[in-house]
Amino acid sequence: MVESPLLPLDIADNIIEALTLCDPDLTTVKACSLVCHDFLYICRKHIFASITLNPFPAAPLSRNFGWTQKGPTQKFKQLLLDAPQLADYVQELDYTYESQDLNNAAELCQLFAKFTRLKYLVIAAAYGLWWNTSPLRPAFLRLFHLPTLVGLEVSAMNGFIVTDLAPCVNLKRSR
Repeated sequence: MVESPLLPLDIADNIIEALTLCDPDLTTVKACSLVCHDFLYICRKHIFASITLNPFPAAPLSRNFGWTQKGPTQKFKQLLLDAPQLADYVQELDYTYESQDLNNAAELCQLFAKFTRLKYLVIAAAYGLWWNTSPLRPAFLRLFHLPTLVGLEVSAMNGFIVTDLAPCVNLKRSR
């Protein structure tokens, strides 16, 4: 006989939701994820909802993981290799790339292919890289055209082709 949980999952979800509002670092939510399997799945929804991958030390690299300035993109890629289901929780991705990332373009394209439920995407090029010659362009276009994407920001990208956004029928906000 399977026992029903003492705390209904919708109540637990409301509690975790309230915790995320008063704890921007998600420290309490991370601790709650260790309580039981049911809490783990509820907490992952919040822990991995917003991911920032930025190679610059002046910017916070991830509010979720407290990564140092050494390789946040590579660490996140390894995390998704170990637990690919985590990509389903990511709703917001903020990615700043620089020219050295282009050396790993194939790996980055594989990483970005795992995101299927993005709602908001921010892409910035560190030094004004060229859009039409970027080997990451196909991966970015696939993300742009996700049916779930409603917000997009592209900055410091030379030669951005606005008509690439034509298939983005659900896009409500772009900059």
